[in-house]
Amino acid sequence: MQAIVLALGASLTWGLADFFGPLQGRVLGALRTLFYVQIGGLLGIALIVAVRAEEPKDAMAFLAIPAAISGTLGLFAYYRGIAVGAISIVAPIAGISAIVPVVVGIVSGDRPSVWQLLGMACALLGVFLAAREPGRGGETRLAAGVGLAILAAVGFGGYFPFMHAAGNADYWWASLIFRITSTAVILVAIAVQRPALGVPGRILPWLALISAG
Repeated sequence: MQAIVLALGASLTWGLADFFGPLQGRVLGALRTLFYVQIGGLLGIALIVAVRAEEPKDAMAFLAIPAAISGTLGLFAYYRGIAVGAISIVAPIAGISAIVPVVVGIVSGDRPSVWQLLGMACALLGVFLAAREPGRGGETRLAAGVGLAILAAVGFGGYFPFMHAAGNADYWWASLIFRITSTAVILVAIAVQRPALGVPGRILPWLALISAG
C-alpha cells in the first residue's frame, strides 16, 4: 500500500510540474524557467540532506549524474516542444519515454506478457498517429514540436534506468546529486546563450511549486 501511495504522489507532483512548468516556459522561455525550477529544487533537497546529516550509503548514487544529464536535456526539449507545438501532442509523445526502461528490463532478463507487448505496440502506434497532421495540400506532415517531443522522450528514457539504480543505492543523495548536476547543465546553457533571467516576483512562488515536482 505504501508503494502505491508513493507512486501516486510521485505521479501527481510530476504531472503538475510537467504541465505548469512548460506553460511558464512559453512565457519566460525554457532556460529562464528551468533556471529557477532547478535552483528551487536544489535548495529544497539540499536542506533535507543537510538535516539528515548522513553520508552517501553507496557510490552507485553517483549514477544520478548521467541520469541528470539525460533528464535535463529531455526536460529542455520538452519545454521547447510545448513552446512551439500543442501540449496535447507533445506531452503524450514525450510520455513514451517509459519504453526505454522497458527495453533495459527486457535486456536484463524481464519477460513481458503478450498483453504488455501489445500495449507497448499500441502506444507506439498512437505516437505515430499523434505525430501526423493534415497539410494545406491534403497530405500529412509532422506536427509542430514532434521532433522535440521525441528528443524529450529519449532524454527522459535515459533518466529512468540510471536514476533507478542511484535511488536504490541512496535516494536522498541521488536526488541531491541529480539536482546539482542538472543545475550545472542549465547554468552552462545559460552561460552560452545568455538569456535574460529576471522574472516578476509574483511568478516566483509558482516556480517554487514547480521545482518540487
